[in-house]
Amino acid sequence: MHSTERTPDRQEARESLADVADRAATEAMAAGRTISSLVMDEIDRRGVSLAEGLDQISATLRHASAGQDQKSQLVEQAADVIDDLSDRLRQGATQEIGGRLVQYARANPGVVILGALAAGLLAGRMLVADDTAEAEEDADDRLHREGAYERP
Repeated sequence: MHSTERTPDRQEARESLADVADRAATEAMAAGRTISSLVMDEIDRRGVSLAEGLDQISATLRHASAGQDQKSQLVEQAADVIDDLSDRLRQGATQEIGGRLVQYARANPGVVILGALAAGLLAGRMLVADDTAEAEEDADDRLHREGAYERP
């Protein structure tokens, strides 16, 4: 008798858990759509500055690929895609851009990986250069405070 009393409770618990899981999944999907919408809105607002940054990346890729053989062609393709993306950002076509990026990434994973690597290297170089400049500035400030530059 004791086990028959538990069976309805277990069934209710399972149903309740299933309902909670369904609601959580629905809310997660809605939150995902909201986040996606917010990201696209932010891209729309910052499109011009993003486009300028992409132009710099494209120019860096083209410069880095100058004089290279087959690798150069892949880098040129990546630079062309980045230029196209930059132009479209200036025109405010973010929804179209997202779809085209996904299609391009699926069709050309090597180029996308190469582009991501190049962008990462570029970002790393910029960060290192910025840190080096700050360190030199800090050293100069410290020497000025200690009076090292005031001696004849």
